[in-house]
Amino acid sequence: MKRAVVVLIVLVAVFAGLLSHQLGNIKAGSESAADTSDTGYEYYTGDDEKDEDSGVKKTKKKSPLIKVDTKEDSITVLVNREYRMSADYIPADLVVPNVRFSFYGTFEKSYVRKVTAGALEKLFAAAERDGVILKAVSGYRSYARQKEIYDRNVSSRGKSATDLVSAKPGSSEHQTGLTIDVSSEAVDCALEESFGDTSDGKWLAKNCHNYGFIIRYPKDKTKITGYSYEPWHIRYVGRSWRHIFTRRI
Repeated sequence: MKRAVVVLIVLVAVFAGLLSHQLGNIKAGSESAADTSDTGYEYYTGDDEKDEDSGVKKTKKKSPLIKVDTKEDSITVLVNREYRMSADYIPADLVVPNVRFSFYGTFEKSYVRKVTAGALEKLFAAAERDGVILKAVSGYRSYARQKEIYDRNVSSRGKSATDLVSAKPGSSEHQTGLTIDVSSEAVDCALEESFGDTSDGKWLAKNCHNYGFIIRYPKDKTKITGYSYEPWHIRYVGRSWRHIFTRRI
């Protein structure tokens, strides 16, 4: 039981961090010890190094590599500064979800992938049943659009400051169509940290995993993700992973 819990915690850290530092579609694989490629990451079971009673040092047991998914149309594809998407990638199944938006009209940012849209509609409906009115702010973002945003931010803020809050072209999860920024009238639908302190933001953080989403850049994982805390940024990873993301380390 202890071993299972430890392994589960390790997996949480892997996806919470590696989905921006080194993660993606996590596949538990069996790689030989001689495999030194950078497409997998080793982790340990967490066995104690030393038995306190006997004083005998134990050898940690190495678990199989966790594979990083770089397939662009995969639900758990890893997209970050290290693993970038091609400039010409556009999801083939983009649709406009039937949810409230923070703006009028239909734009590029109105779209998400079909699987994301279905899950988002259920998430918003559940929130409304609990008296929480969420609004979609920004979904799909093309490579070209991300380049415009990044270059503009570099010009006004400088590169170092920009890299904390804005992804380089090809390294934005928005290009996958699996990510959407969500806010509410509690903060005038702004994308700011204070959203996380509102009852709406707290509801989202507590319940989004039930519909296959995670808060992609948590407050306590900034050193791992490489990005500032973004309580509004949710990423669809699928319901099969929800049991992992309900755990905190």
